[in-house]
Amino acid sequence: MRMSSDEYAAFVDSLSQRSPIWGDLLRAGLVGGVICTLGQALTDLYTACGAAPETASAWCSITLVFLGALLTGLGVYDDLARFAGAGSLVPITGFANAVVSPALEFKTEGLVTGTAVKIFTIAGPVIVYGIGASVDWDDFQDPLVSDPALIEPVCAHIPQYASLAPIMPSMAGEDFAEYAKVTRPVFAFVGSNGTPGCADWHSPRFVGFDETVRTGADFYANTALDVLDALRVSGAR
Repeated sequence: MRMSSDEYAAFVDSLSQRSPIWGDLLRAGLVGGVICTLGQALTDLYTACGAAPETASAWCSITLVFLGALLTGLGVYDDLARFAGAGSLVPITGFANAVVSPALEFKTEGLVTGTAVKIFTIAGPVIVYGIGASVDWDDFQDPLVSDPALIEPVCAHIPQYASLAPIMPSMAGEDFAEYAKVTRPVFAFVGSNGTPGCADWHSPRFVGFDETVRTGADFYANTALDVLDALRVSGAR
């Protein structure tokens, strides 16, 4: 007898053992609650020993991961997982189990092609998307942008003592962006950032030449005077 895919799926479903959903929920809740209670007890213990709250939480996580890995290696955690289901897999101890289990299962294939390749088969997605979800995307540094109204008077005098080139894209100025939150910034690199292939300030291959010291002094002194004049004319503070 020929069966369609839907008919075959319905046939397999009719023969599958039904999961006792309420029993599973009860066991998962109990075991998960015990693990969470253990975590809180460890945090309180480390805090009582003098650790700061953040440090106590970190040591709690380390302890639970160690216990999860140890019990997995002893073959105990797998039995617990069969009994508790998600109650033992959702807590951080389940993460340790997800790392250690494939490492043990595939160790016979070698340390590289077995353990190293398979160790993050299950935990890999947790690490990738967990890190992505933990990033505070609103806390990224704002880009550094010079005040357009101040660029023109500053650039007008630079050709008198130096050549002027557009700033190439760089990460070297983002720390100065904090100043832009409290004042009107004018930003420039004194050196050869505009030269193709030149190493940037944050590169170990960057070379600073003595000749640029005088140029830098001229730039900062003249820029300060130009900015003050521009602000005085505009009446800004």
